[in-house]
Amino acid sequence: MNIPSVTAERVGFTHRLRSALRNVGLRPSATVLARQFNMRAGESPVSVHAARKWLFDSSVPTQPRLIVLSEILGVTPQWLRFGEDIIVEKHEGSSVPIPHDVVLMVADIRKLDPASRQLVDTLVETMLKQQEA
Repeated sequence: MNIPSVTAERVGFTHRLRSALRNVGLRPSATVLARQFNMRAGESPVSVHAARKWLFDSSVPTQPRLIVLSEILGVTPQWLRFGEDIIVEKHEGSSVPIPHDVVLMVADIRKLDPASRQLVDTLVETMLKQQEA
């Protein structure tokens, strides 16, 4: 069994954190991250120093803080921490990991009103029929 080193896990976390920050239009800065976190964290704020440690491979946040970060960034805590979503799709009796981009797309679709969801459903059905032809 190949177990990643603690350093590799922190580096991976930092890379995903920085990438997710950019994806939501935030600068990967300790000050920006701490400010965004503290606006949502309630009674459990973080210091700029703690945010800096997350951004520079020094530490990984605790699970409760990881959940707050994932909400800010629009990603799952599993993806942010481990680089994969622990969500599986049953397909012909087997479990298949769902890629992170698909999870984000589904989350976006779920935010749509029912009429817009129906439009997306119709569009996907039409595209699938065209592929089969």
